[in-house]
Amino acid sequence: MVPLEFLVPSLHVVIITNMTERGVVKDRLNQLMYMEEDKILEGFHQEVQKERDKSWNDQHIKRRHFKEGDIVLLFESKFFQDPGKFRMHWLEPYEVKNVTAGGSVQLKYLRGT
Repeated sequence: MVPLEFLVPSLHVVIITNMTERGVVKDRLNQLMYMEEDKILEGFHQEVQKERDKSWNDQHIKRRHFKEGDIVLLFESKFFQDPGKFRMHWLEPYEVKNVTAGGSVQLKYLRGT
C-alpha cells in the first residue's frame, strides 16, 4: 500500500525522499500551487451550479392554492428519514376547513371531526 503522502502531492514527499535538487522542489511547489488553485476553482464552479439548480427549481415550483371545501391528502413527513418503497406516504383524505391569510390550512377529517 502506498502512503498517502505519495498520492497527494505535499512537501513531506520532498523531505522523505531526500529530493535535494532545486528543480524537483520547485516542480513540487508548482504542483501544490496548481492543486490549490484547482480546489478553489472547483469550489467556485460547484457554488455556481448549485445557484443555477436552485433558481431553476424555484422557477418550476407549482403554487397550490386551497379553498374551503377542497379534499386533500396530508403528506406524512416522517418518511423523509425512512422512505420505504411500499409504505403509504399519505394520510387519509381531509377536507380544508379554513385557509388563513398567511397560507396555513386548517383541516378536518371527512368523518366530521
